[in-house]
Amino acid sequence: ARAAIVAGAHRCASQSYVSCDGKTRVCGTLESYRTSDVAHNPNTLFHEAHILLATAWPNSVVLSLHGMREDTDGAKTSIIVSHGYKSEDVIRISPATRFRFALAERFGEEGEVVSCDLSEDLKYDARRLCGYTNIQGRFVNGDVDVCRDSQTEGTNRFIHIEQDWRILRPFDRSWGSSSKDQTISDFIAATSEALPQVAR
Repeated sequence: ARAAIVAGAHRCASQSYVSCDGKTRVCGTLESYRTSDVAHNPNTLFHEAHILLATAWPNSVVLSLHGMREDTDGAKTSIIVSHGYKSEDVIRISPATRFRFALAERFGEEGEVVSCDLSEDLKYDARRLCGYTNIQGRFVNGDVDVCRDSQTEGTNRFIHIEQDWRILRPFDRSWGSSSKDQTISDFIAATSEALPQVAR
């Protein structure tokens, strides 16, 4: 990794709302995104830093990490992956698709890892948390107005990742001894396998 940009506040901390499109129930009721939700507010240092770094490294791939509530139905999906725009990856070449398959090889149960970009994953009753309104994804995928209108094509430089507590817990509890935790090791190995190799 070359950089990490971390949100400084809980996404529900603010009582004001952005004017960008999209709604969520994450703060209790269906509502617009709050200004503290940096994945949906273009007027933040988080987003400005993202623009600066994504522009400085034009061949880089951006991973956007998010938490989601645990799935209690069907296949109990723990990870949802997307390239952030509304088109299927028919030829399976995007880093997001490679990442989905690399993770699925390491996280045993069928349907535990799914992609928004593969029609074959529609058979799983997973939530469609695909990052289409994520403004960092819209920027990387070439959207002129990151506040409006999700993209139908993109650059394949963006990976939106939703994770439940089963995946997040080891990072929260075991970050000091990450090399000893299998979930963390598997996640890092899948990332290395999926992303383009950079000449050193």
